[in-house]
Amino acid sequence: MSGNPAEFEPKNGRKRRFARFGGWVIDHNRGSLSDRDMRVRPLRPKSFDVLCLLLLHAGEVVSKDELLRGVWGHTNLDEDGLIQCVRDIRVALDDTGRTLLRTVPKRGYLLEAGPVTWYDTMPSAQDPAIAAPTLVRRRVWPGRRWLVLATLGGCLALLVSGALTLKHWPPTGVAPTRLAVHELRPTISDDGSIAEGVTERLVAGLSRVDGLQVTGTEAARRLPRDYELFGTVGRGAGSAEVQVRLVEAGTGATIWSTSVQGPVGGVADVDVIRTLSARVGSRVAVELNRLREGPDPPPKEASRSLAAEAAATFAQMSAERQHRAEAIYQQAIAADPSNRDAVLGLMNLQMIGVINHWYPNDQADTIAASVRGVTERVLARHAHDLEALRAQCYLDRFAGAFEQSVAECLAILRRNPWDVRSIKEIGFSQIMLGRLEDALDSFATAESLDPVVPLRWTWEEGAGLVCLLLDRNAEAADWLNRSLDAAPGGGRANLLLAVAYARLGRPADAKVALAAFRAANPAPFDAAIWLPASSRVADPAERGRFDRLTASTEALPELGVAPPFPGRP
Repeated sequence: MSGNPAEFEPKNGRKRRFARFGGWVIDHNRGSLSDRDMRVRPLRPKSFDVLCLLLLHAGEVVSKDELLRGVWGHTNLDEDGLIQCVRDIRVALDDTGRTLLRTVPKRGYLLEAGPVTWYDTMPSAQDPAIAAPTLVRRRVWPGRRWLVLATLGGCLALLVSGALTLKHWPPTGVAPTRLAVHELRPTISDDGSIAEGVTERLVAGLSRVDGLQVTGTEAARRLPRDYELFGTVGRGAGSAEVQVRLVEAGTGATIWSTSVQGPVGGVADVDVIRTLSARVGSRVAVELNRLREGPDPPPKEASRSLAAEAAATFAQMSAERQHRAEAIYQQAIAADPSNRDAVLGLMNLQMIGVINHWYPNDQADTIAASVRGVTERVLARHAHDLEALRAQCYLDRFAGAFEQSVAECLAILRRNPWDVRSIKEIGFSQIMLGRLEDALDSFATAESLDPVVPLRWTWEEGAGLVCLLLDRNAEAADWLNRSLDAAPGGGRANLLLAVAYARLGRPADAKVALAAFRAANPAPFDAAIWLPASSRVADPAERGRFDRLTASTEALPELGVAPPFPGRP
């Protein structure tokens, strides 16, 4: 299923540019929605795509997974983006009573569009609506029907062959892990709605995890399960807390527990619920993945403490912190080479350093090769180790294999739907693929899941970069200032912010940002700031945007400030 109406056409084979339903008109090429007086109603690109997909299946229930797959390309992102699109559509259609776009509980959404008319030219306000022609998918590869038939024939042959030989093979499938999620209990009476919301989102998110069979409280009482999740929700001074424990169903023993906190003061309940469920859900998903992948020897105490110290040192990313944390990780590994957390921590730390150009050029390739070797050894033991998969995702982005990097990050999201680092990484690969609106959606999704985590500066900076590429400079300045609030002194963010201010006609602010960039990046080479080179952009049509951004950066000295870098290496 696709959200692009151009992939559908009436049975007569003629593509149509305009559609009309009720008093509304859609222009597919311009991506606009107009009312009966031909006044355009604003819709964001993703909201428009969702509306088009619903319109193409008017009168039918379209599931959330079908909408996520059709518009975003996969189902592993949080549903908040889809929910916001539905809200946008209802506002644009004046559907305050939710009678035109209906939510069908546990099934999806239904657009009661009535008759749909398709036009080659813009219809006038007086054109009557007539019955819509039956829509079918456009044929794949017109004129190559033989290729489609041959492919189908080959698939059929493989299926038959597999059916005949399957009885000679040992079973390779792994039974799903069965988890019962019990309703979280509020510790005080007014936390009831938050506890209910977090529970609902936990069940929804964990239900998307590959190989995990999740049941809610009612089913948990009567269905077999391997593990049970219990927990509480409460609040203290300025924050809410979720505590959960994972229980082995057979013995009743608690095998793991954790607690997370989220802000409350001045924050809407829906945002509290989103943040708490994302934080605790991510930890639960990671722990379940560890259980399913099998244990490693427990690390020695001294090595474990050093690994924890290294992780804390790198809480806010910078080259100095990265090198300091790297040295601590190496001490931890020297104390205990089998410490998996230390090995994986060092691996990810080094890969981040490679991507951010924190190593001299003559070291970067050597370190990347070393990290790939460690990754392969870890994945040979644990095929779905999330840290190793993420390092692989980083490596492939560094090597320019952007589609592969996206696929590997999606594999992580199938194990942990709340993994904001993977969502962020998808966004940066989408930038290099020229899919800028998709990248902005990815960064916004990461922001919506956990808007206060220290790591947020990375995707906020990415969103600012995308907005600059799209010449949406006020939005870029907003994102970049948020990034600098999370990680003050960020060199690249200050440079990009200087560009945004210069484009907005604010030279004084641009000078301040440029001076902050120079203070954070005294080395005279532009590799330190990682501006995407247009030669690495996969889509030739998008390369001009990257060249224009580079030109804007190089023009900053016209503000009267010394050049941030004297030339390209």
